[in-house]
Amino acid sequence: VSLMIYHTWWEGLNMSLDLLQRLSEIESVRSLKWSAPDAEHYRQTLTALADTVVVVLSPESGDGVQAMKAGLLEIADVLCVNKADRPDAATLASELEQMFDRGGERAWRPPVVCTEGRREVGPLREALQAHAAWLGQDDRLQERRRRGLEQRLQRLFVSRVADHLLERAGERLKAEAAEVAAGGISVETAAARLAKEFEA
Repeated sequence: VSLMIYHTWWEGLNMSLDLLQRLSEIESVRSLKWSAPDAEHYRQTLTALADTVVVVLSPESGDGVQAMKAGLLEIADVLCVNKADRPDAATLASELEQMFDRGGERAWRPPVVCTEGRREVGPLREALQAHAAWLGQDDRLQERRRRGLEQRLQRLFVSRVADHLLERAGERLKAEAAEVAAGGISVETAAARLAKEFEA
């Protein structure tokens, strides 16, 4: 049985990178539809989990601007303009090409391809194959996966340290919060005092 896991963070659960990693390692899980409340977490998780990141954009919807704002173009390995039959598809593809032309040298220059639903997927398949071939050279794939594991380890480490510190600082945290509430000090000052006190 093949499984697709669907997740939306606004339902109350924000999936951690570690949880997503463990789900991706389950053989029967074939796809994950996942979202995150902030762009940085989204970008870091994509680069940690995926060998190839495809950013799919639609014309006439402002997707290009939104992708730039979220920093998705920075991590894209392939850019796919879907609904290629729409009038503005060629314009969007050209704008994306120009963005990369102005963006300076990159080790891998993401190709921009156009598709139309389930039809005309040949260029996308070729782009994916080209990126896989490029990753297969000079240990690039191993290095990419190593960086992904490093990010996962870093997030786990920070989470465990934070949990440990919060447990130790429980009463002091309440005392500092009370002083902030009384107007005696600022939140920043309280945080700095707690950090200095528990830095060891």
